Amino acid sequence: MTEQLFIDPAFVKRYTNLNQAVLDDYFSPVTLVTQDVRIHPLLGTDLYEKLKADVSGSSLAGDYLTLMNDYVVKALLWWFMYDLSEDMFTKLDNGGLVIRTSDQTTPSTREDLNARKKQYKSRASYYEDRLVTYLCNNSNLFPEYTTNSDGDISPTQGGIGNIVISDGYQRPSY
Repeated sequence: MTEQLFIDPAFVKRYTNLNQAVLDDYFSPVTLVTQDVRIHPLLGTDLYEKLKADVSGSSLAGDYLTLMNDYVVKALLWWFMYDLSEDMFTKLDNGGLVIRTSDQTTPSTREDLNARKKQYKSRASYYEDRLVTYLCNNSNLFPEYTTNSDGDISPTQGGIGNIVISDGYQRPSY
């Protein structure tokens, strides 16, 4: 089964300070988890699946294209960087969990990582809030936003409300 990802390595490298030499192999696992855990709950299952199908079928257009380009990928990009930074700080290999170094660099400290993650989280939260506000103000353009049922993930009216997710960020109610 192939997952439809909303961002790719070229997009991330173009719009962030991520080094061009970072292997593309790091992207798919983090993108998939970030997209599922952070973006899916904001959109709800029906809208999320609609966007995935449209991207996969190269039929993303109109209001859905605007939603994707102006809101979804921007929130996803900075949550991706937040999530990727921890994975890039440490590596899991045959020797266990390690911090890699090279001859031409100085290793970052945990404090350096935490400061960078705080910056990424701030950016991600900003774009996430813009996404939810846009969806709430334009829900008539996206009928899938309110048609979730049964076991689907449904955003509560006005976004996902005051849900506290595992990283401690509390999203505001709209």
